[in-house]
Amino acid sequence: MKKSTLSLLPLAGTLSCFAQEKSIKPHIIFFLVDDMGWQKTSVPFWKEKTILVKWPGVTTDGAVCNQPLIIEDFFPSILEMAGVKRYSQIGGVIDGKSFVPLLRGKKVNSENSEFFWPFPHNYGEEPYSVIRKGDWKLIYWYKGSKLELYNIPDYISESNDLAAANPENTKELAIELGKYLRKVNTGRPAFKATGKPCLWPDESPQIQRK
Repeated sequence: MKKSTLSLLPLAGTLSCFAQEKSIKPHIIFFLVDDMGWQKTSVPFWKEKTILVKWPGVTTDGAVCNQPLIIEDFFPSILEMAGVKRYSQIGGVIDGKSFVPLLRGKKVNSENSEFFWPFPHNYGEEPYSVIRKGDWKLIYWYKGSKLELYNIPDYISESNDLAAANPENTKELAIELGKYLRKVNTGRPAFKATGKPCLWPDESPQIQRK
């Protein structure tokens, strides 16, 4: 069990005992998320966050799910748990998917699931954007237009950049990431010397577009 998971267990036990004493335990859903403090958003997958969920009558004690989630998934998930069927969000687009089926023990095919997290800012590290699709994770660093490709199951520490060895995968993900960033109109950092914006991921010299 991960050390970050172990750090949540005492708090989980305290909250469970409190709810039991107050006779409200059957009506409470517990969410515990280990944020590990502030850290780089592009950190290796093995350092990402742990979530513990206790939903009386639904979740199974001791069950483990390795399906990836992203913070935007909490909004539709919590509303579904609360029985809310009609809701809206500022901007009109629900940027997330409910993970309630996972809590109910259902198998979900995440082979082609896509996760995007743009970070075009100088805040703790250089600007970057990321796409995670199935087993693959592509990181694009704006400053040098550099693309890094990692296979999560094979190299969970993200210590082996496979971009050069897998040019087709790199190109495919770079194009998908570029399309997404344009679609949602994310900002791009600009070079101070010229004022020109950095290239999009699919404009990186590392990939050749026909």
